[in-house]
Amino acid sequence: MGLTGKNKIQNTQAILKNTTISLKEKNNMKFVYLMVTLLVSLSAHPQKSSLTTVFGDLDGDNIEEKVLISENNDGQRMLQIFKQNNSSEWKLWHSFDNIVINSDDGGAMGDPFAELSVSNRVISVSHDGGGGRFTWQYLHKYRYDKKDKIWKVVGATITHLDKSKKVETLDYNLLTGKAIYTANCIGDDEDQDECKDIKNFTFYVKPANSPLMKNFKIGKNKIVIPKFNIKMYY
Repeated sequence: MGLTGKNKIQNTQAILKNTTISLKEKNNMKFVYLMVTLLVSLSAHPQKSSLTTVFGDLDGDNIEEKVLISENNDGQRMLQIFKQNNSSEWKLWHSFDNIVINSDDGGAMGDPFAELSVSNRVISVSHDGGGGRFTWQYLHKYRYDKKDKIWKVVGATITHLDKSKKVETLDYNLLTGKAIYTANCIGDDEDQDECKDIKNFTFYVKPANSPLMKNFKIGKNKIVIPKFNIKMYY
């Protein structure tokens, strides 16, 4: 028995309704798929936020480069150096993930990152940390070697403070090997009699050594103060 005109219309409407529902379901599934894909991508590639930015000529061409310190969602910090192309667009030149200490590695004093600066073609990065009786400060300097086309560590100034005993400072030029050590006795530690004031004790580390910036590990490099047999780490 054939369909009447009314039945045909009702049947067509039902088909269109089912088709509309099907399309909505497909669109919903597509939206969910896109969201899941986006979340997976963000997880695999943590987003970065900028901590600080400075500018300065780093390769002697009288054109400023941009130096940026950023941090991703995992807490990993990066020092990145950018150059401008002919279209005035910033393009990544060099990147280092071992130069800036992460925020949770500063001890009780909290985030150890202190300052970033550029002067005389040298990048300087400062940190301070510790807590309680002991605190420390690091200043490391990095410079681009135009001949070898590579970044090197050229300077380190380290200060260690024992609030009950003494404050020590080491200023080390890794290009020349010249180092200057100073110690000032303070506090009322029971072993204070063993502490000696030392003013600007100068010595040379031979051969002079300028580590590559990409391989440098902050605070893991030992230097022994001759005559006093004192160990410090930069």
